[in-house]
Amino acid sequence: GGQIVDPATGRGIDGVRVDVSPSGGVAVREGAVTTTTAGGGFWRAEFSPAESGTLVADVTVAPPDLPPYQVSGLRLETRPNRGDAHLNERWIPYLYFLVIGEFYRNGTADERVEGAAVEFRRTGGVAVVGPGFQSGVYRTVTNGAGRVVLFPATGATAVHARVSGDLIGDLVVRLPASAGSTVLRGVHLATRYRYDNGTEFPPVLRAPVGP
Repeated sequence: GGQIVDPATGRGIDGVRVDVSPSGGVAVREGAVTTTTAGGGFWRAEFSPAESGTLVADVTVAPPDLPPYQVSGLRLETRPNRGDAHLNERWIPYLYFLVIGEFYRNGTADERVEGAAVEFRRTGGVAVVGPGFQSGVYRTVTNGAGRVVLFPATGATAVHARVSGDLIGDLVVRLPASAGSTVLRGVHLATRYRYDNGTEFPPVLRAPVGP
């Protein structure tokens, strides 16, 4: 069981279709279970396992006004008593990324780089969509703290995924006034789908840049 909530308010969203498809682990009688959130965004899917153990499942979330996404490899332990559910964390209606890039000048203790052009170039991993990703590249500029967001989840530069997993790419940082550039290769960014109530700090990717 679980709940789909609005990422801005934490309120449940009704009418979201949830498909749970077994992909490994213990055998179950059902091929797949489909349900729809109701009563404040709650959903429940029940399987009949042949034995105790772990069921591996793929869960597809299809909101009425957004493209669907899939969480792969969810591990569900069998329960001895019917009605004793595996409760998932609250999920939101899209897959997103959230890493803070923080850059400072090479050879200094912590001289942040403001106004540096930053590009994330996808080289592998999950496919991404959204207005912020054009021809496989996301572009932005560092702020006064030498920071960028990878990636905004809403707005004109939003970036989303359709399947859970890692996005892999090269991060290019070009210093202003032709002061050189740095390429960080093989950067991994993990998808996120759990509701963040604002109490958790996002991970920070901190690196020296420039000559």
